[in-house]
Amino acid sequence: VPWQLHCYVDRRNADFGGVSSLGHFCGRHRHCSACAYQRTDRRSRLTIGPGRSSPKHSMHSLLTTGQLVVLAPALIAAAVNDVRTGRITNRLVAFVAITGLFAQYVEHGWQGTYTGVSAAALGFACLLPMYLMRGMAAGDVKLMAATGTWLSVPLALMATGASVAAGAAIAIAHLLWNSGARGIAYAPAIALGTLITIFLA
Repeated sequence: VPWQLHCYVDRRNADFGGVSSLGHFCGRHRHCSACAYQRTDRRSRLTIGPGRSSPKHSMHSLLTTGQLVVLAPALIAAAVNDVRTGRITNRLVAFVAITGLFAQYVEHGWQGTYTGVSAAALGFACLLPMYLMRGMAAGDVKLMAATGTWLSVPLALMATGASVAAGAAIAIAHLLWNSGARGIAYAPAIALGTLITIFLA
């Protein structure tokens, strides 16, 4: 069994030689003196307790999985529904927001919830002026805010910017293809901008 999967290390002394003064042992050996602590693995591969993955690594993989399994399909569904009916249902928006905040809480506790709320507020604030100028519907603003619950504040800012850029490109193409037509479905732009941000992050 690799030592990095089962060893307990006193981190206060690991930086000064790699062996804990309180005893260096693992889940398979009562006194494991052969386990050599490598400083390069402290952040990425060392785990806390038998068979448990590093908190930082597991958090990252869980959030990424949730974005791909939950957020991405929800955004695609919102885009399709917006194109077909011109509406984004409040149930879908609520689902995205609740699952996003839940995922943030599971991974990071209340600090994660605060991050999700902050990112949602940022997305909402960025698109609110466009709604006030009748550039988009209220459902678009709510969808962007709900999407932010799955992201960090910097990623939410990037996703909002990418969504606005995608929306502008779609609007120009729509005007060129249908001269004189007004209004576009903005959910596809939000979905496109957010997914690009997630895959490039």
